[in-house]
Amino acid sequence: MDVNSPAVLVLPAEVVRGEVILLCEDVRLRLAATGSGRVVCDAGALVAPGLAAVDLLARLQLTARRAGGGEVARDYHHPRPEQ
Repeated sequence: MDVNSPAVLVLPAEVVRGEVILLCEDVRLRLAATGSGRVVCDAGALVAPGLAAVDLLARLQLTARRAGGGEVARDYHHPRPEQ
């Protein structure tokens, strides 16, 4: 895998507390596999982003830093609400 290409993790539609540890482990493994030091977390599938999603992204960021990664990019694809 290209070390310039970031690892990509697609987040589930709903953040379940029990999945946080598994997602953090997934980030660690993807960083080790790519060697790029970057992870893109695609949060576009989140149905109702809230505090659980914010907590998850913070934990993923911490996990990436502890694994030697420099950043976790958050990729949001939510359409803007009509006014």
